[in-house]
Amino acid sequence: MKNKLIVMFFTFIVLIAITPFIFSKLMNAKFNSMLDNLRKNGIEIKLIKDKSSYITTDKVFLVTILKKFLVNKNLELEGVKSITLKIETKFKNLPVTDVLFLGEVKRVDLSSNLKNLEHKLNNFAKYIKFIVTTPNFKDYFYKVEDIKNKNFGMLGIKGTFSKKELNKNRLTIKDFYIKNNGLFEVKNLKYDIEWNDKKSFSTYSFNLNIKNNLSNIQVNNIHISNTALLGKDVNILTKIEFNKLIVPNFLEAEKFNLDLKLEGIESSILKEILSTQNIKPYIEKVFEKGFKVAVNSNLNTIKALNKNDLGGYKFNIDVKVLPTKNLKEKLKNNNFDFINATIFLETSPEIATFIMNVLPSSAFLFALAKKEKGKIILNLELKNGKLYSEGKLIK
Repeated sequence: MKNKLIVMFFTFIVLIAITPFIFSKLMNAKFNSMLDNLRKNGIEIKLIKDKSSYITTDKVFLVTILKKFLVNKNLELEGVKSITLKIETKFKNLPVTDVLFLGEVKRVDLSSNLKNLEHKLNNFAKYIKFIVTTPNFKDYFYKVEDIKNKNFGMLGIKGTFSKKELNKNRLTIKDFYIKNNGLFEVKNLKYDIEWNDKKSFSTYSFNLNIKNNLSNIQVNNIHISNTALLGKDVNILTKIEFNKLIVPNFLEAEKFNLDLKLEGIESSILKEILSTQNIKPYIEKVFEKGFKVAVNSNLNTIKALNKNDLGGYKFNIDVKVLPTKNLKEKLKNNNFDFINATIFLETSPEIATFIMNVLPSSAFLFALAKKEKGKIILNLELKNGKLYSEGKLIK
C-alpha cells in the first residue's frame, strides 16, 4: 500500500511538472496559427523580445499593418500607408487560461500628400494604449486607456469582437470631445456591427453637443442604423432619427426620422466610386445600368425663435433611374426622360413659407400644392420627362 501511495505521489508530481510544458505547446500552437493567418492577410509581425518562463509565455512583437490590410469591404482607408503597434502577449501555460494582449501605437505612416499631418497624428497616436483578452482566439474583449488632455479626450472605451460566420463587434465610448475654439462632443456612444462577405448590419446611438461663439447645438438620442446586402448589386437601407434638437433662442425640433434606401448599383462599381478621386466614368456606368432611390422623412414638431409650434412634415420621394446612355447629352438638353419619380410632401403653411424664403425656386412647386385641413399638400410625379400634379399634366 505504501509503495502504491509513493508511486501515485510521484505520478501526481510529474503531471503537475509537465502540465505547463503540455499546455505551452497547445496554447502556442493556437497562438502561432493566429499569427500565421494574420501574416497571410498582409500583417507584418516581428518578435522583438521573449520574456517567457516555464509557467508563463510572455512575448513582445512589433506589428505593422500595411495599407492593403487597412480596408473595409475592400475599400481603402484613405491616406494611411501603415500603422505600427507594439504588442506584448501573455498567458499562463496552464489549463483554462486567457490570452492577454497589451498594445500601444508606435507610429502611423501617411501617404505623401498628407505628410504634413503625420507629426501631429503621431503625437496623438502615442497616447493610444489598449488591452485585449481572449479565451479561445474567437472572442475578444478589449479596452482602450482613457485619453484626456486640454483639447482632446476619449473616455470609457471598451468593447467585444467575435470572429465567426457572422462577425460581431460592439463598441462603447462614454465621452469623446474636441476643444478648439469651441466644443465638439459625442457622449454615450454605442456601436454594434455584424458582417460577413454578403451582408452587414450596424447601429449607432449617441448624444451630440456642439458649442462655439456663434451657436450651441444639442441633439439628444441620435440613432443611426445601416443594412447592406452585398451581392452582385448593393442594396442599402439607412435610418437616422433623433428625439430632440435644441439651438437655444433659435430652434427646437422633436422626433425626426429619415429613411434612405438605395438599390441596384453594382458592387464592383460602388467600390470603385468610393476608392477613386475620378468618379465621372463610374457614375456614367451606374446610370447605364439604372438604380432606385427612396427617401422617407418625418418631423413631429418644430419651433423657431421661441415661437409657438410651427408644425412638422411628412415627406417621401421614390426615384427610379432607367438604364440610360449618353447621360451628358441628356443633361445638357435638360432631357430627364430616364427618371421616373413620385414626390409627396405634407406640411404646415409656416414651414412651406420658410422653405420658399430659403429656396425661392421652390415657389413654383408650392404653387401646385393644395390646402387641406390647414395643411399644405404637394403630390407630384415625374414620368417620361413630364411633370404631373395630382395626376394632371403641368405644361
